Amino acid sequence: MQRLHRLLPALLLGLLLGLVPGRVRGQDIAVEATTDRTAATLDDEIRLNIVVHGRFQGRPELRGPEFSDFRVLTSGESQSYSIVNGQLDATYTFSFILQPLHEGELSIQPFLVSFRGKDYHTEAIRVQVSGHAQEPTLGEEEKGQIKDLFVVARVDKPKAYVNEQILYTFYLYYAIRVSNLNYTPPKFESFWVEKLQEGEKQYHKIENGRRYLVVEVSTALFPTTSGTLSIEPSVLRLMEISERSFSFFDRGVERVLRSKPVQVEVLPLPAAGRPADFDGAVGAGLQLASRLDRTQVPEGEPITMTITVNGDGNVRTFSKPRLPELPAFKTYDADTKTEARNLDRVSGTRTYEIVLVPRGPGEFTIPPVRLVYFDTITNSYKTLQTEPQHVVATPAAGGGPALAQGQVPMQQDIEVLGSDIAHIRTDVAVSDAATPLYDRGLFLLCAPVPLVAVAAAFTRRRRRDRLAADVALARSSRARKVARKHLAQASRFLAAGKAQEFYAEAQRALLQYVGDRLNVAAAGLTHTALREQLDAAGASEDLRERLVQVLEHCDAARFAPAGFTAERMRSTLQEVESLVMAMEEGRSRKSGRFAVPAALLCGFALLHAESPAAAQVDSTRAAPPAHVQESPAEFAPPQELLQRGHAAYEAGRYAEAIAAYEKAEELGVRNGELYYDLGNAHFKNGALGLAIAYFRRAERLIPRDPLVHSNLDFVLARREDKAAQPPVPFPLSLLRAVYSHLSLNEWILGTAALYLLLCALLLVRLLRRDRRLPLRLAAQVTLCLFALAALTLAYKIHDERGIVRAVIGAEKISVMSGPGNDYTVEFWLHEGSEVQIEEARPEWLRVSLGAKLRGWVPVGSVIRI
Repeated sequence: MQRLHRLLPALLLGLLLGLVPGRVRGQDIAVEATTDRTAATLDDEIRLNIVVHGRFQGRPELRGPEFSDFRVLTSGESQSYSIVNGQLDATYTFSFILQPLHEGELSIQPFLVSFRGKDYHTEAIRVQVSGHAQEPTLGEEEKGQIKDLFVVARVDKPKAYVNEQILYTFYLYYAIRVSNLNYTPPKFESFWVEKLQEGEKQYHKIENGRRYLVVEVSTALFPTTSGTLSIEPSVLRLMEISERSFSFFDRGVERVLRSKPVQVEVLPLPAAGRPADFDGAVGAGLQLASRLDRTQVPEGEPITMTITVNGDGNVRTFSKPRLPELPAFKTYDADTKTEARNLDRVSGTRTYEIVLVPRGPGEFTIPPVRLVYFDTITNSYKTLQTEPQHVVATPAAGGGPALAQGQVPMQQDIEVLGSDIAHIRTDVAVSDAATPLYDRGLFLLCAPVPLVAVAAAFTRRRRRDRLAADVALARSSRARKVARKHLAQASRFLAAGKAQEFYAEAQRALLQYVGDRLNVAAAGLTHTALREQLDAAGASEDLRERLVQVLEHCDAARFAPAGFTAERMRSTLQEVESLVMAMEEGRSRKSGRFAVPAALLCGFALLHAESPAAAQVDSTRAAPPAHVQESPAEFAPPQELLQRGHAAYEAGRYAEAIAAYEKAEELGVRNGELYYDLGNAHFKNGALGLAIAYFRRAERLIPRDPLVHSNLDFVLARREDKAAQPPVPFPLSLLRAVYSHLSLNEWILGTAALYLLLCALLLVRLLRRDRRLPLRLAAQVTLCLFALAALTLAYKIHDERGIVRAVIGAEKISVMSGPGNDYTVEFWLHEGSEVQIEEARPEWLRVSLGAKLRGWVPVGSVIRI
């Protein structure tokens, strides 16, 4: 009975196989040999799998070659079955762990798999083996843990040329229990970064006499500038679990491991031997091919020429090969495609489609297409060219393409051959449109002027009304002016030598001034009455006596002018002026004691009117950034940097274009056109998140530009996550369209224009006493529009400056329920998703996507708009 129980599974499997039709149990077999790597060192282990897959039953027989170049560490077999659509598929795998015995290009010869009388052969596999791996370079933090746990970072080429492929590899060696691995790569500044599909590996390796489990993460780098470049340390966070712990709830001890910085010496491409038509392509073993979709067409019909560039290197940056002169054809660029193969290295194919239309009938030869590139294998420039191609253009039906008189050509829909973002704009101005006007000193200095004018007009009008209602105040206000008029006339009499008229005018000036100030009649004012009035007004005794003496002196001189010389008249005039000034100063001390502090405050305000933000903008315009000033030879004016960026973009060197544009931005060029070009360059460079961020910035500054909207829609359609936007009712959508039609500075200028118009209408009403209904109605309407514009502007400032929006820059991130990797993953976001930052911590940000989706993401995974 027990024996039957043991055989029951085998009997069931046999019954199942017996139910399968005979043709399924046939010998439909596929055999494949694979290795986990094709480049290794003498210390590496290579996993070799011989996989037999198909509809078969039983064990295949494997006969392999002698492993003369490898040592077999372990071997094994495994078998699995699957039923798909009622058919049984089997997979039988033979596994080997191999270690190279010597350096060089080693070969794993084909294996022979036999099954039921039929033989199947695998392909040979070549493995490039270098010397022993370098000893790990350990930081101070890892030296004490070398027996259990350490990390190493290396590059395969410590010296390379600009745009040459470099592999940066991070290794984790551990011989203990670990969990929650969280790897943070460096920023890779001055490098173009490409992720590798086979960049993560795991294997065992013996190091320093101990067997470790190794986790390997590789990244392909392409340096974009020459010089000694430093790659920052990689950071790995993990939980170290004690071997003695058996508790499910024991999370272990958190460890943070950092590799050492890695230095790479990047050489500029050699100038010696550089061909004139070299456009910057760098690669290894590139191949160039060209083909035509047809070689015989009627004249006027298109021919599609397809040019392909294939090989190792950053194919995304390759510019189009230069076409020869084709006077017999009209040429049109149709499409450009890139198929990158980022396996263990970056390689791929760049395809260019060009439409050729023969101008007339005949036989034509298309000369070879040339491509010049720098070969990183031979470190020299190489020129590739295709074979000449022949085209026959036959005459069009009817003897030619010309239409008979009066004949109407047949119309047809335009065929779209390809789609791409709109081209860059080369009309970028050296200007700063990103800084709001309210952060600029001149704007702040001029803003209060109209309001001050209205306040002054209002004050003048109130004073004028008071003077009209108060006779005493009116006389007191014009006293000095009247006195100066009389004194001027007295000076003219003095110059003419008319003593009697002089003294009469001087006495009239003094009496009229005192009468106006005291609001008494000057005519008939006796000296005794004058003393009493001055005493009641609080004048000093000395001033009263001096005043009376001058009046008595003038009375005596009027009736006996012959005894008074010109010198005495001049002395009298000075004394009258002195008395007027003394009484005027006494009045000023009572009414104008706040004039001097007010003047000082106004002067202080004028000296400090320029805002800190505006001063900062001006300083960035006046001088280059600090890192540019340190090497004056590399500094270039913004206009030259913009031209460099345009030229690099046109040549397909998008990383170089980005660097030039960003330097121009550092020097004060901040406008929508520059951000539009940066969005284009980042999109061509493969950074979807950065492209969306810069297009959003351009949209803020030039919201009505059709190219910005076109390119933004183009890149938004290529992101993986769907935008969470609820439907907006028609009235709100109309208001939002009006609100978004103007940029922030345009809203500021519009509000300022309404503010100026309102102040002008108020000035007219105050100064001219104009109370007509149209002027009053215009002022009221302007006030309502100004209030509405001011409220909209306040919301615009809050919307653009108070709400922090960002774009996901990583390919895929996990949004956690809390600020840490130990919390629950709530959902995933992909590159290009737009979020709103609600809270910031040193390493984590709380973001929201729509009304219900919220969570925490690492700081470095988002790009702030």
